Amino acid sequence: MNISDLEIEDLIQLMRENDLTEIKLKNGKISIEISRLPAGGVQGNLSVIGPETHHSHPEPGNRNPVTAPDRSAAGGGNFKEVKSPLVGTFYRAPGPDKDPFVKEGDQVKEGDTLCIVEAMKSMNEIKAECTGTVLEICAENAQPVEYDQLLFKIR
Repeated sequence: MNISDLEIEDLIQLMRENDLTEIKLKNGKISIEISRLPAGGVQGNLSVIGPETHHSHPEPGNRNPVTAPDRSAAGGGNFKEVKSPLVGTFYRAPGPDKDPFVKEGDQVKEGDTLCIVEAMKSMNEIKAECTGTVLEICAENAQPVEYDQLLFKIR
């Protein structure tokens, strides 16, 4: 079974229209959970888990960006790749007149915010899953990113 972005958007609209803060649905091996703050703010995690796929569409709150160890010989060693967990627009800073969350060479701790990916008018903070140094920022500010696109390299 495949869940489309339109169906997810319909669930989010249902939440807004009925002032709900949480929806949980389960049908066989597919599970969807959407949470948000009352009064229009968003927070939580939306996960769609199927028998052959796992897609996570996080909203502010719990973040689980997709990470994988580097498999290339180039790059000079071990580092983690932080990939976009959803399709959206990549932002390095919390606002146009604000400093970026991180710069190349910055030290980050697990849980630190690295960037925001905006999707369906929701600002989704992408957080570091490990402690280390930002080696490279691989996406351009205010540009579209795809699901599983490389955003950062952290050593």
